Amino acid sequence: GDLTWVGEAALDNWGPASVQVLVAKDNVSAGGRSYALNIQVGGFPRLNFSVDGTNIISVTCDTAIPAVNGIREHIAVERTASTGKVRFYTSHDMITWTQLGSEITSTTGNIFAGNAPVQFGNLASLSYALQGKVYDSEIYAGLAISGTATLKVDFDPWEWVTGTTWVAIS
Repeated sequence: GDLTWVGEAALDNWGPASVQVLVAKDNVSAGGRSYALNIQVGGFPRLNFSVDGTNIISVTCDTAIPAVNGIREHIAVERTASTGKVRFYTSHDMITWTQLGSEITSTTGNIFAGNAPVQFGNLASLSYALQGKVYDSEIYAGLAISGTATLKVDFDPWEWVTGTTWVAIS
């Protein structure tokens, strides 16, 4: 169904020379591809997703993130499954959100529920490590910015205990 990804990070360079991954659930092999939220070269957010686990659809925002290097920024992307519409947002406080660029229409359908682990700040199989800091990342079922949604994954590094792993919220 509909999904929202929210990330709070401070990239060393918000207009990077290489791809920076905020969150990904993608083992980069056929049958195991779900999604990835990246910051592309030049600072343009991109949502990569698959509806079949193999083929990736890429939606890149037409506006770069207006952030200051090394300073925290909240980035969000919403995707409506029935229409394929994707919207990117930024916020300084996670209360007031500003749509970034234009709404983009892409492929309709539910995102493939692959078995790859959710990774924050990296897509290890492609060596797309984020240069900077990840403060928080959340994944919602629904449209958390423009509608209603249920929190499904909440990654907060401050809550991590050595030797443990996070699990999705039911």
